[in-house]
Amino acid sequence: MQRNLKRNATSSQTTTARRGVTTVEFALCSSILFLFFFAQVEFSRANMVRNGLRSACYHGCREGIVVGATTADVRQATEKTLIALGLREYTVTITPATITNETQAVTVAVSASLTANSWVTPIYTNGTVLDNEMTMERELVDQLIY
Repeated sequence: MQRNLKRNATSSQTTTARRGVTTVEFALCSSILFLFFFAQVEFSRANMVRNGLRSACYHGCREGIVVGATTADVRQATEKTLIALGLREYTVTITPATITNETQAVTVAVSASLTANSWVTPIYTNGTVLDNEMTMERELVDQLIY
């Protein structure tokens, strides 16, 4: 009878010790798992911002190459795309400053800070500024066929 009591006490101690090991293993593994998870979220958002800047440049240039377009039209089309994508604290530069009928090409450059546009507190991309630039030739009046 005494032998069975001893066996039960040993079994109970082993289970309690094993629970402690499981807790430590979970603490170590979960911290690494969360590190990778948040890094993936941060780099995915950086890729989304990069593609959003490219899209905004494209839409701005497309607006600027049309006959009769102004820099205000280009800026409005670019900012409309940036706002739709949820980007903040961006800079839009349009070259030339004034679009005339003699303007050969329109260039739109957009830059944005990843710190201001991150979904989580940036660790890997803190202070990084992404930029994109696109140039398109204009549709000139004398090239149009009526």
